[in-house]
Amino acid sequence: MGALIVLGLATLSGVPAFVTLAGMALVLFRRAGEPIASIPIAHHSLVTNPALPNIPMFNWGSPSILGGAPAVFIRRIVCLVYGV
Repeated sequence: MGALIVLGLATLSGVPAFVTLAGMALVLFRRAGEPIASIPIAHHSLVTNPALPNIPMFNWGSPSILGGAPAVFIRRIVCLVYGV
């Protein structure tokens, strides 16, 4: 628990976000009893997940479902990119 507090204080003092994320991964993997060498393997399994490309699609699709100015903006971008 102390390592997470130190990491939180370091984050508030201005360390980069990737340092915080890497530190949290190290602390939490160590706490779970996993070897540090398993972090790249776990990262690879997350990155190669076939559902990962759907996340931006949902982010771009939500405003178009709701309507309004964001939907018009996204529609213009899609028309410009794909020549529709």
